[in-house]
Amino acid sequence: MKPTHALSGLAGLLCLLICSAVAAVAADAVIADGPAVPPDVTAIADRQIQCREWTKLEITDEGTDRAAELALTRLRCDTLAADMSILRNKYSQSPATLHVLDVAGTTGP
Repeated sequence: MKPTHALSGLAGLLCLLICSAVAAVAADAVIADGPAVPPDVTAIADRQIQCREWTKLEITDEGTDRAAELALTRLRCDTLAADMSILRNKYSQSPATLHVLDVAGTTGP
């Protein structure tokens, strides 16, 4: 029989994945009503949402801690602010694209 803290860690990870999918659908709904969004903006918006979700994850055991650490590394969350700044400068003349970046900054947990 597994300890309950291990099961709650797995439940937390499952919830995180589901929340990520819901956030992506919400972002797509905003994007669908406007002009085409550049792929690099879509990718960084998704990355921003996922980084926020992983940083807010409650760490309950070593497995959850390790999963969060790996995800934050894979997503390059430590360079997110600099990468967002580069894209904001690149698309500074596109209010719709800047809006997508703003929405990604406020979507999610």
